[in-house]
Amino acid sequence: MRRLRAALPALLAAAAGCAASAPDPGAVRRDSAGVAVVDNRAPRWARGREWRLDTARALPLEISEDDGAVFAVLPGGAFAVANDRGRIAWYDRRGKAKRGTVLPDSPAVGALLVRPAGGLIAWDADRLAAVEVDADGRPGVTRAYEAVLPRGSVVPLGALGDGSVLVSASDRAIFTPNPLPTRDTVPLLRLGPAGEHTRILTVPGPEEITVEVPGGPGIPGAIRSPAPFARNAFVAVSGDQVWVADALSGEMRAYDASGRLRTLVRAPVRGDSAAPEEVARLRQRLRLLARSSVPEQRQRVDSAIVVPATWPPFAALLAGARGELWAKAGTPPGRDARWNVFDATGRWLGEVRVPRSLELIALGDGYVIARRDDRLTLIPLET
Repeated sequence: MRRLRAALPALLAAAAGCAASAPDPGAVRRDSAGVAVVDNRAPRWARGREWRLDTARALPLEISEDDGAVFAVLPGGAFAVANDRGRIAWYDRRGKAKRGTVLPDSPAVGALLVRPAGGLIAWDADRLAAVEVDADGRPGVTRAYEAVLPRGSVVPLGALGDGSVLVSASDRAIFTPNPLPTRDTVPLLRLGPAGEHTRILTVPGPEEITVEVPGGPGIPGAIRSPAPFARNAFVAVSGDQVWVADALSGEMRAYDASGRLRTLVRAPVRGDSAAPEEVARLRQRLRLLARSSVPEQRQRVDSAIVVPATWPPFAALLAGARGELWAKAGTPPGRDARWNVFDATGRWLGEVRVPRSLELIALGDGYVIARRDDRLTLIPLET
């Protein structure tokens, strides 16, 4: 008993010291399938040490919207820009033009993708083809995929290590009436260097409602509309990892190039609270939509009206030059954006505030490229 009484003050002091220490920012473990589970409880940046946009040192880029605004950030900090007439220009990390080239047949470049091994891939949006460009700017092989891709909307997402291109390919021609928020599935296809294609993943699309409306004789009609504060899934390619941020589950997942789940990331990231007038306006819009539906669906649509109390936790996803991920939280129009930054392993670093006048386009090594008043600007990151 005497020993216990003597040890009690030391135990209490130790407990007090633990209570005063900083909270554990998170834990990483592996489940039975070997998937890394990253549970972030708090950001790792200490207050006052987070990244900031140094807008005082912003550099306007001499690149007009007509010249191009399809960006690719290169290893080492330089970047390249392509336009819809097949021209590619290279710039150093301060925005100074270095060289340029024009691709054969002047394709409409819808995306410019960085090959991890060096060089670029220019995506021909009209012909659904990938044009290889080496590190010196010389055009190479053109790989056409139009014959193997499904009909619908094809969006290039990034280039994987072997030069294959990851695209989403969705067919939204079928409208099945449903007054409750539903999500179509969107396949992710890996287009290989030899022209082959493989579906590696299927991700959920945005929340939408579809109501039946009166059509002509024997012709059914339907209206598809975004659900209030619709949750969507966003995809970004970083090296050989495919990151998916699902705003409905509030999780981010990393898959390898074959579609195997490797990392699951959780963090207490939240969208802004919805203002009462925003909720009321969306309820009224849905009621007007219900009135346009056929009588059998009118009551179902009206009774199914559900408006969330918050904006979605994820509204955009960008991959940085050093493997970091920036996930934008949902915010009302006209308010400063909140971008949550994760490192390449999924650790939550903290939040970067972006003024409402800026729209982030690309993330460089120590800088961002943003659109402001229809002008493209390079803004250093203060760390």
